[in-house]
Amino acid sequence: MLLEYFKSALPEKMVIFLTEQKVTSPSKAAVLADEFVLTHTNAKGPPSPPQGDRECFYCHKKGHIIVDCFSLKHKQFSPNLPQSKGMGLKSVTTRYQDVTKSRP
Repeated sequence: MLLEYFKSALPEKMVIFLTEQKVTSPSKAAVLADEFVLTHTNAKGPPSPPQGDRECFYCHKKGHIIVDCFSLKHKQFSPNLPQSKGMGLKSVTTRYQDVTKSRP
C-alpha cells in the first residue's frame, strides 16, 4: 500500500525502473529512486537560458551571444574592411632612487 502511494508521486520513468527492479519495500524503493536520480541527471549543470533571452555583448542584439555574433564574424573575416590597429605601450618611465649611493 505504501509502496504504491510512493510510486504515484514519482515520474513515469522512475516508476518503470522501480518495477523492473521488483522492489517490495518503500525503503528499498527510496534508495533505488535516489540512485536513479543520481545516475540519470545531467552532469553539465542547470540548462542554459533560452536563446531569445540572451544579448550579445558585441552588437547588443538579442537572440545570440558574442561567440555566435554574425557582425563580429563579418568584421573579422572581411578582406575589404581595414583592420583596426591596437593601441600599444609607447614608453615606460620609472622614478628610481639609488639608496645604496646615499648611504655614508
